[in-house]
Amino acid sequence: MNVINFGFVRKLTSFFQMLLVFLIILSLIPLIQTAKAEDLPDLIIESITLDPASPKTGDTVTYTVSYKNQGQLSAGSSFYVCLYVDDKLIKDNSVGDLASGSSSTTTFTSTIGRDLAGGDHSAIAYVDMRNKDSYYARIIESSESNNQFSKTFQITKQEPDLIIESITLDPASPKTGDTVTYTVSYKNQGQLSAGSSFYVCLYVDDKLIKDNSVGDLASGSSSTTTFTSTIGRDLAGGDHSAIAYVDMRNKDSYYARITESSESNNQFSKTFQITKQEPDLIIESITLDPASPKTGDTVTYTVSYKNQGQLSAGSSFYVCLYVDDKLIKDNSVGDLASGSSSTTTFTSTIGRDLAGGDHSAIAYVDMRNKDSYYARITESSESNNQFSKTFQITKQEPDLIIESITLDPASPKTGDTVTYTVSYKNQGQLSAGSSFYVCLYVDDKLIKDNSVGDLASGSSSTTTFTSTIGRDLAGGDHSAIAYVDMRNKDSYYARITESSESNNQFSKTFQITKQEPDLIIESITLDPASPKTGDTVTYTVSYKNQGQLSAGSSFYVCMYVDDKLIKDNSVGDLASGSSSTTTFTSTIGRDLASGDHSAIAYVDMRNKDSYYARIIESSESNNQFSKTFPIINMQPDLIIENITLDPANPKTGDTVTYTVNYKNQGSLSAGSSFYVCLYVDEKLIKDKSVTDLASGASSSTTFTSTIGRDMGSGNHNVVAYVDMRNKDSNSARIAESSETNNKKDVVFSVEKIYSYASLIVTVQDSRNSAALENAEVRLNGELIGKTSSNGVLMAEIIEGENYVLGVNRSDYDSSVQTFNLGYDVEKKEIKVSLKYAKVPVLIRVKDEKNQPISNAKIYFDDNDVGVTDIDGEITGEAKKNSNVMLKVTKDGYYEENSLIQIGTSKSTQLVKLKLEDKTIPNIIIDKIEIIGDDDEILEEGESLKMIYTVTDNSGVTKITCDLDGVEIDSYSSKGTYSTITPNLKIGNHNIHFEAVDDDVNAHKASKDFPISVSKKGPNVVFKTTKNNIGIGENAVFTLGVLNPIGNPTMDVQLILETSDGVSVSGSSFAKSGAGMYTASYNIEPGDDMKYMTFNVQGNEVGTYKIKSEVHYHIPGEDTVVQKKEISLQVNDGKLRSTDKDIGSLMNVTSNPIPGFSGIFTLFGFLLAILSKKKEM
Repeated sequence: MNVINFGFVRKLTSFFQMLLVFLIILSLIPLIQTAKAEDLPDLIIESITLDPASPKTGDTVTYTVSYKNQGQLSAGSSFYVCLYVDDKLIKDNSVGDLASGSSSTTTFTSTIGRDLAGGDHSAIAYVDMRNKDSYYARIIESSESNNQFSKTFQITKQEPDLIIESITLDPASPKTGDTVTYTVSYKNQGQLSAGSSFYVCLYVDDKLIKDNSVGDLASGSSSTTTFTSTIGRDLAGGDHSAIAYVDMRNKDSYYARITESSESNNQFSKTFQITKQEPDLIIESITLDPASPKTGDTVTYTVSYKNQGQLSAGSSFYVCLYVDDKLIKDNSVGDLASGSSSTTTFTSTIGRDLAGGDHSAIAYVDMRNKDSYYARITESSESNNQFSKTFQITKQEPDLIIESITLDPASPKTGDTVTYTVSYKNQGQLSAGSSFYVCLYVDDKLIKDNSVGDLASGSSSTTTFTSTIGRDLAGGDHSAIAYVDMRNKDSYYARITESSESNNQFSKTFQITKQEPDLIIESITLDPASPKTGDTVTYTVSYKNQGQLSAGSSFYVCMYVDDKLIKDNSVGDLASGSSSTTTFTSTIGRDLASGDHSAIAYVDMRNKDSYYARIIESSESNNQFSKTFPIINMQPDLIIENITLDPANPKTGDTVTYTVNYKNQGSLSAGSSFYVCLYVDEKLIKDKSVTDLASGASSSTTFTSTIGRDMGSGNHNVVAYVDMRNKDSNSARIAESSETNNKKDVVFSVEKIYSYASLIVTVQDSRNSAALENAEVRLNGELIGKTSSNGVLMAEIIEGENYVLGVNRSDYDSSVQTFNLGYDVEKKEIKVSLKYAKVPVLIRVKDEKNQPISNAKIYFDDNDVGVTDIDGEITGEAKKNSNVMLKVTKDGYYEENSLIQIGTSKSTQLVKLKLEDKTIPNIIIDKIEIIGDDDEILEEGESLKMIYTVTDNSGVTKITCDLDGVEIDSYSSKGTYSTITPNLKIGNHNIHFEAVDDDVNAHKASKDFPISVSKKGPNVVFKTTKNNIGIGENAVFTLGVLNPIGNPTMDVQLILETSDGVSVSGSSFAKSGAGMYTASYNIEPGDDMKYMTFNVQGNEVGTYKIKSEVHYHIPGEDTVVQKKEISLQVNDGKLRSTDKDIGSLMNVTSNPIPGFSGIFTLFGFLLAILSKKKEM
């Protein structure tokens, strides 16, 4: 039984009522809009007037703009009227409210700028616009397209024209050194003032003198400005040019300020004469005092110089003097007037290096030296600045020699101090001139160099040297050599130039008697003689000098035990034949084994490798002595005896005292302090330094620690180590007889006492501190609950543990933190602020014309976000720093998918949808050809060639061509293609074309082309003897038909039709009227050809169509008609040779197919239907 749902009916009724109201409102909107448009203001510009009406450059123009409200409502508020001249804003004026139908005016003032060209200019006023771009349009008007008005006006262009009128010089023909005043006269010959200050500049010989800034210049006015400069010494005599430029800071037009009617007349030049004057400096003479100097004399050179030119020198200059091409000095002298002379003096000493004979003195004027450096004065002649003088020098020199060497004592022994007295003499004609050196060598070794004073000619003197006969000198002959005027024998520091340099040395041979010491070790004694480990031993070493000479200085005695240095002692000098002792002390180390050991002493050595051997001896092979002695070795042995705990079985929190007993069970004391350390469960409690422990002695030390609350219940291990700072043997100090018994471990038990605290976790939103409900809280990875509505979760946890707290909630970033819960905490509060993991994403959807699309469906990762609003927008949320697949769909548009990257803040994504292309591919059949016997009838055994084009805006993916449902050809892109059918059989067939486009939503189009194939028809011939004839000439046309063997009997009618301009003659065939001729036949298969022939005569010039038709009928089938035509050209009788008998070359055959014209008529009908559908 069907039950009616009345609730659904009521809802449906309400829906249709609402729809009806909505449609009524929609129908009223145009009326409402019309009513509003009629009640609005309409502001226009009526006119613009200018005062003056045709302004000139520089005029101040007042523009009066008349505006009107031609609407039906007042403007309602103030609004703007703005004025533009040549598209440049003059001003915007704010005007008051304007009643309906009222007009008003507002004025604008501006000056016609110098940059405005003469001719037509445009003034445009805009109403209700602050500028022409409609900014600040305030009034809603019935028409917004009539708010502007333009006016064309004329400007007469005026410009200044600045020129230079003249340049005058004072004096008019200046000489070198004159100060010249240049007066430049300039004028404004234009129609307008210059408008501002500008520059006038002056050049002399293309060199800028100055640029003067001058004031504004009225039209037609002239003025002058002056420039001053001195005629420089560098300017040549003769013609020079002065050029003035106006409105230029220099001649390159820099700082040109004034726009002029002509810019090509801003300069003026003047030629003037300069008379050139120059100084001419010469040397007149050089005099010497004394006139003929000797070596060592001081000479004064007096140089006289003169200016024989027409101009003063102009500044100070140099006079320099050379003697034998060597500069003596350069003197700076003052300015010298024209025709004046002066002198300057130079002083120098005749050097010992100067040879006797002629020498040259040369003076140069206006030169700091002869190479013209610092030549300052430009002269009329630069080739007369020097003067030379020849003078005589008498040459004198010293001659130093060694006269004798004496020794005291005369025959010294090793160790003696010897005094060498050297006598020297100057046997030359000149004093030595300065101090010099005398040096002494013994056996080619420098003893000393003595500096001695100046020595007069013919004088002698002595100097002494002292040295000791060294222990390194052998006995026998030795040589002493003295050198004069040498710091050593290689002539270093030879100072004196002598008349002879080959007599400066003297040698003497003397005898030395050689003596040496000889050091030995006599004995070594030990106390005690047989020491034990730890004993302090005194070693007494006896040593002697058995040579002929004292040791000569302190030396070393060193002591080794078992090849190890004990010490080296420095002992004093030891006379020949004397003995002495020295002692060494050392302790028998714990590292020395029992048994024989060796003590060795060395004399004159700091160690056994002879380092610091100081004494040269007559024998170097007897400097050591050795002694063997026994040692008894002893060692300690440290052990841990036991470890006790108090309390013996502690609980967590108890303080435990560990007492460690240790002992030395060895035969030797420990020898020093050492460490005892304690570990509990592999953790160091402490290390303690304890004092030396005697052999066989025991002792104890205590350690205190608290059983931590983190220690678990059960057995634990305590270990003590002796002679270790820690269990890795660091800081082990004592060498023991056994190193494997230094630790002891003890097992003890601990009872664990647990305590608890309250954990309070508060979870908030980091953006606003709002409580977050249902946040999952995990401790050490285990879920302990979710937060309540106030964002809080409470739990009880064990104290003294490390925890990992994890908090997560959907749409928020997870939070992980670690914390350690100590003891006696009672309550642990943790606040967790979760960062919101999503950010807003604004999606804007627009079409290809940039218009918003509403009701577009938006998906993030296939999750429905919603649909866009009227502005084509919707805001969704997505996780920060993620990639989201955005999908946008809308009926009638292609779906759009894109991967978007989400950042850390709000972002906007613009998506453009493309309208779906619903058009189907267009299939166009361009051409169809019959491939067969060249007639127009489609007969059995023939085929069709089809040329067709397929197009689509989105492209084409598949094209197929079927014949009677069987595919005969295919393609995969749009274009023009050709397909040939197989040989066709008699009957009706259908050719089917189909195409699929490349659209996202594929569209398919198809087209059918039915054909009919008939039996084989007759062979038809239509030909002419000529295609081109003259007027009055004939062409023979023949139309024939042949029914081949195998065909049925058929009835045939031949028809020929001519046109005006030609006529038919000599034909026996029936004329049916209007230029048509016909003949009918019944033709059996194999009969002879039936034909009709007639002459066609040309009557008028032109081209004419001679048409033929062949109608044939086979019993039981439709009549088939085939039409053919031949063009006949009739000319004026001047037949071209190339046109002759063209007709004889023609042979046109045609066999019409029954029903073929009907097929093409049907095809045209189908094309018309398809075209009509496309328009619809």
